[in-house]
Amino acid sequence: MNYNVLLEGVCEMGFHLLGCGAEIFRVEDTIRRLAAAYGAEAEVFAIPNCLIISITDDEGKQLTRMRQAKISGTNLNSLEAYNALSRKLCAAPPADPGEILTQLKQVEAGLTPYPAWIILLGDFFGAAFFTMFFSGGWLEAMVGGIAGVLAGGLTLVLMILPTIIRTTQESLKTVPQSYREGALGLGAGKWHMI
Repeated sequence: MNYNVLLEGVCEMGFHLLGCGAEIFRVEDTIRRLAAAYGAEAEVFAIPNCLIISITDDEGKQLTRMRQAKISGTNLNSLEAYNALSRKLCAAPPADPGEILTQLKQVEAGLTPYPAWIILLGDFFGAAFFTMFFSGGWLEAMVGGIAGVLAGGLTLVLMILPTIIRTTQESLKTVPQSYREGALGLGAGKWHMI
C-alpha cells in the first residue's frame, strides 16, 4: 500500500472537515478512523486553522503532513456530505487509497455554497430576533434587522475581496511583457499600462 497516498487522502479529508466548520475532536477522530480502516495508526493534531498528521508505514518510517486550513464558516450541508463520505470509506475502504481523493473531489464538485440572499436573510432574522428578545419593539427589530443585513453584507464583501485581488493580480501577470513595453513606448504612464 502507498502510505503517502493514504496520508494525502486523510489529510484532505481533515482539511475539508476543518474548512466547513467541523469540531476539532471530530476531525481528529475521523482521520484516525479512516487511517485505521487501512490498518495504519495515525497521530493527529488539529487546531482550527492547521492540521498535522503522522502515519507510520510498514517499514517503520514516519510520514508527516501539515496543512493549513481556510476556515470559511460553518456549512452544515458540506459537513454532512463529508461525514457521510468518511463513514462510507471507514465501513468499506477502497483497495486503492487514492480513491479517497477521487471521492473527495466528487463530493466537493456536488456542493454549493449558501446563496448570499439566504445568508443576508439569516442576518436579518437573527438581528431582529435578538432585538425582540432584549425587550425591543417591532420598529427596533426592523432597524436591528437592517443593521444585521448591512453588517452581513459588509462581511461578505470583505470575505470575497482577497479572492478578487488575487484573481486580478494573476490575470495582470498573464499580459505579455511586449504589450507592456509597447504601451510604455506609446506614451502611456505606468498606471495606465498596468
